[in-house]
Amino acid sequence: MNGNVVKHLGFKLGEEHYAVPILTVREIIWGVLDITPLPRTARSIKGVINLRGKIVPVLDLRAKFGLPQGPASRENCIITLMADGDAGPLLMGVHVDSVTEVLALGADDSSPLPDLHGGGDLGFVRGLAKAKGRVTILLDMDKLLAEGDLEGLENVMKELSAA
Repeated sequence: MNGNVVKHLGFKLGEEHYAVPILTVREIIWGVLDITPLPRTARSIKGVINLRGKIVPVLDLRAKFGLPQGPASRENCIITLMADGDAGPLLMGVHVDSVTEVLALGADDSSPLPDLHGGGDLGFVRGLAKAKGRVTILLDMDKLLAEGDLEGLENVMKELSAA
């Protein structure tokens, strides 16, 4: 591997592999948590969790990507990470099927997304990584969340923290 190596946390939705830069990840929460649904938020916002006294919104990536709900399993988890909202940094949970590994990716291991000529807006995809004999989709969570998920959520979060 040439150049700077950046570690990413890999996870799965169905059979597809995704990854986010590990420096954005705060923790992985395993097991079943009570997720409280919120009104007036995007369909992909699953709700909020109480994480050691802090209210944390949870994004359902399956809903965000238009995938059907997967079966519940012991491998389901919530990855908490920092995202940039309009009001500043926001601790956010992302519900995924399973966490797979930590990938150390150099510049030679990834490439930009090819031009898909009329495909949907995929600005939230930072690139494609070739590692361990498969392709992993590298996500930019700030751009992914900027696509309407935080609309209404930040106001609801302000109301909750003021209560």
